[in-house]
Amino acid sequence: MNKITSRKGKILSLFLFLHFFCFHLSFGQMKQDEEKIKEVLKTEIQDIFKLCQKKKDAKLAAYFLYSGDDENRNRKDYLRKENKTDLESAKKNREHIFKKYVENFKNIDFQKFLSQTKRDGRVLYAWKMKINYPDTSKEVLFAFLKIKDQWVIVDID
Repeated sequence: MNKITSRKGKILSLFLFLHFFCFHLSFGQMKQDEEKIKEVLKTEIQDIFKLCQKKKDAKLAAYFLYSGDDENRNRKDYLRKENKTDLESAKKNREHIFKKYVENFKNIDFQKFLSQTKRDGRVLYAWKMKINYPDTSKEVLFAFLKIKDQWVIVDID
């Protein structure tokens, strides 16, 4: 009986060790991935601001979530520069972002990086920022999802 109990104890100990080890290994990998995403999205936001200033709607299109009549694409795709309607939507988005956030801005203070898993399993990432202007500042949150290997703005608060 002692040999059996001892063997079960060793197996249980080994199982717990492996479970604990794998959990920390995967958690460490998730943290590394999140740090990479954090830096990528910081760069994406800076690029979006530059493209807004230069009025580069065709380049901006892929940063915006498609929200329209095509059910196959609605909230599952980004705007396409080749599509005239998508390009018009990109222009409207750019004009809104420019007027509300980009016009006359001096710099951006990236304050807090957030993530949230949605019901469908996708992870929403967001940067809470303070945008500084000559006489004031404004706090804003840019939220992104990865859609078809492209980071896409899904919300701005």
